[in-house]
Amino acid sequence: MSLRKLALLAALVMSWAVAGAISTAAADSPLVTTAHTLTLVPGAVLDFRTAGGNTFIDENFCGSASFENGGSYSFCNTSHLILHPNNTWVFSGKGEYTGSYPGCGPESGEFEITGGGVVTPGGLVGDSYHVVDIGSSGNPGFHSVDAGSDFTSGTITYGC
Repeated sequence: MSLRKLALLAALVMSWAVAGAISTAAADSPLVTTAHTLTLVPGAVLDFRTAGGNTFIDENFCGSASFENGGSYSFCNTSHLILHPNNTWVFSGKGEYTGSYPGCGPESGEFEITGGGVVTPGGLVGDSYHVVDIGSSGNPGFHSVDAGSDFTSGTITYGC
């Protein structure tokens, strides 16, 4: 697989996890669920190396999402993807997000991501991810979780 394809796969994996899955402590307000469309902007490959049969890819990239209810968010992060010789992969990342969430207003903060899955002939398939919000501004009770498996669309659920 070419370096460019691996870098794009790393970005897609991270976008699947990031796609708004920025969460903080649960709030008491009603949750809002709306469809969204994700746009990913692949960034610079910071490092690409192999060791012990593993392939390591570090990349910066950004993305944005538009919500069906008029909201939106954008994010940038640094991802670290490891492809193992047993056809599994793991990733982690850290980044920042900012957006407008109807009913909550503007929100921004930092997040950390971890996850993993299997490598298939069609690309990387995720079987788990976890996002931790490590600092946000705006409404102190804001939280959101995204869902979608095709990397470009899905739903977002958020509350404030």
